[in-house]
Amino acid sequence: RDEREDANMKYSMAKDSVAVNKTLAGKDKPWTPDSEASEFIRQQQMVVLGIGPPQGSGNREGGEAGRSYSSVWAVLTSTNLLMYNCPPTKCKQINTDTDNTGCKYPNKGVPSWWMDIRTVEVGTMTEYPKKMFVDAVDCTFPYLPAFKVCMKLSGLVGESKEKVSTELCDEDADFLTQLRSDIEQAFLSAHDIRGSMISQKVQDAVDRIEHREFGSNIGHVGESTEVTPDSMAPLLCMNTLAQQRKSVFENAFGRSLNKKSDAAHMDARMRFTEGQAVPFSPGKNSRSKAKFFFSSDSSMIIKMIRKEEYDNLWRLVSDCSYSQRLTEDGQWTSSLLNPILLAFIDAGQYWIVMRSEFVPSMIADKLPPKGSKWRRDFHKDIKPGNMVSDRKELTRTVMLQRMLTGLQMNRAFDGIMARLETDVDYLASKKLMDYSLLVYGSIIELDHDDPASQAFFAPSLPAMPRDSPYSNGAIPAMQKLALQQIVRLAPQCGMECSARPRMLVDITKKLQQTGESHYYWSGKSYRCCCLKLKPGDSALVRSPCALVQLSAEGKTDCGGLLGSRFHAYQRSSVGGRCLIEWDQWPDIASLDLTFLSGRTVFEHSVSLNSHEQLTLQQKKIASRVESCALVCISVADYLLQDSTWKTMENIAMIPIYGGLKWSDYDVRTVRLLRCLVGGQPPTHPQSEDKKRPGLLKLFLPQKKPHPLLPNELTWNDCTNEFPEVRVLDDMKVVKQLVQIKL
Repeated sequence: RDEREDANMKYSMAKDSVAVNKTLAGKDKPWTPDSEASEFIRQQQMVVLGIGPPQGSGNREGGEAGRSYSSVWAVLTSTNLLMYNCPPTKCKQINTDTDNTGCKYPNKGVPSWWMDIRTVEVGTMTEYPKKMFVDAVDCTFPYLPAFKVCMKLSGLVGESKEKVSTELCDEDADFLTQLRSDIEQAFLSAHDIRGSMISQKVQDAVDRIEHREFGSNIGHVGESTEVTPDSMAPLLCMNTLAQQRKSVFENAFGRSLNKKSDAAHMDARMRFTEGQAVPFSPGKNSRSKAKFFFSSDSSMIIKMIRKEEYDNLWRLVSDCSYSQRLTEDGQWTSSLLNPILLAFIDAGQYWIVMRSEFVPSMIADKLPPKGSKWRRDFHKDIKPGNMVSDRKELTRTVMLQRMLTGLQMNRAFDGIMARLETDVDYLASKKLMDYSLLVYGSIIELDHDDPASQAFFAPSLPAMPRDSPYSNGAIPAMQKLALQQIVRLAPQCGMECSARPRMLVDITKKLQQTGESHYYWSGKSYRCCCLKLKPGDSALVRSPCALVQLSAEGKTDCGGLLGSRFHAYQRSSVGGRCLIEWDQWPDIASLDLTFLSGRTVFEHSVSLNSHEQLTLQQKKIASRVESCALVCISVADYLLQDSTWKTMENIAMIPIYGGLKWSDYDVRTVRLLRCLVGGQPPTHPQSEDKKRPGLLKLFLPQKKPHPLLPNELTWNDCTNEFPEVRVLDDMKVVKQLVQIKL
């Protein structure tokens, strides 16, 4: 035990244990799950909580009930934390903690499980009042397995990449402290981050800002300078600070910074020092491959940026225009710019701290439970044109909802559109471009099979029985209405709901599959003819098909009966199913056309098959599709400035982006959001539809012409923003309008 403590003491004297170990000669390369190069750092017998194959029968004395501990051999490398069931053999060095020369590990070096060091999060340490022992089975360890101190640990485990939480335990608190330091340093190295841990970087940056604010060198802080500082709190106006500091020192009243924005950088310090930063991958949309880390509570995010972006931020901060735009003195509640709370330079790398963009908690608390199948969350990064973003995916989702229920968000977004226009004008005045719109929120859809969903969308409160706890008048608010009222309080969010009746009956199984006649009724023959939908027709369609009585003139094909856009229901081009409206259509005497309603087929089917009796609600078709869209907007990544080089790149990239990707960036960004909230489906009639307008209106009632609402745009206005609507999309929409299947 003394030898181990002595080795640990010598090892802790190294300034950078990872770098030192990488330079030591004679070490064996540790195992890695792939061909990635890895360097040995340290190893030790330890006790682990509840993960991997159990090696002990539990705690022999003093253990916690229900918590199973086992003895393992832990090996820390530059890429992984490896766990073996048994210690290595044939090690050449007496002190194996920091030197694995000659060590032969069990199972040909393959550990029983391992954690990717890039994902490891180290938590708090707990010291128990007395030492606890663990049984060691199958293996002989150098020391009797025991522990007194445990350290929480989590990360992605093995090939499955499943996130697992556990505890690493030992008798010696100093050893765990050293291991923690080594793990943290390996974590940084794996992410190519220089210097200290994220928490220490943030702490040091805030300390420098606080020292400059209230130190003796008052004049330097408030003076205009072209030298970019190594740390800054962008929401603080430097000129205002100079006056505040002067008042502080002259009157000795202490600190006068009492606004929320004044303390934003200190809030960042608190968030990042209360736990380890968690790595985050921005996905395919990040061209810069910047490093991102969440604070331990996920409320803030720290990002590594380029030097030019840091310099551009200082230009915004130094003239106070940034703080005036985003703080209480300016337009704190109106700007959509995601505020930067802290910026600093550390070890030659540039960092900014921002708030994480999530639905505000006051709104999230009113949403349906997370995980509900009728709630779909989204968080998208969109940009105009063909730039890499989630634009196509998000706009397709929105358009499908608009085609299904007629969902419009114009009114809810009038204020947001005005804020965005003001924000992009400010960015354009600073020659900033290439920013993103972060669009996040939830789509909530009525699910007739889910009581909770039915309650959420209930149009009115149910009658309360006398024994109800709400019979005294304290009735609960309607959930949908309550959510809409809360959303109105969030300036960056909007919410709209819309509904559409479900009036279709699927009679496919009641039809004959061959022959000219598909259905017989009262001695008459009928054929199911379906309209070949063009893109966007599902937004207006009343019924895609109809049962048409065969003509006495001998016309039996759908084209002859109704026109060139109609075909027999079996064709895949019209969906392969016969979906007709519940209500009876009027005969068209001028065209000698008689139709059969879905209700008639239903009642005939029920009279023949009693087991097909449906509920009263279904008989009345008292059903609808309904959805609500909660959408929040913010502007992020706005620190790229136009320059001569960017102008040259703008021109050079025309073949890739199909145009000048950064030209008129502010105007195109506003248009993108306008299309998202108010772009209409392609619903213009085709030329052949004009030949029989009265007939076509039975299938596709046209909207009456009306002046466009504010922020409402036609399909032609948004063809560059929306992906092409496919006929397959229309067929999916129509299927959701079916209420009864016979």
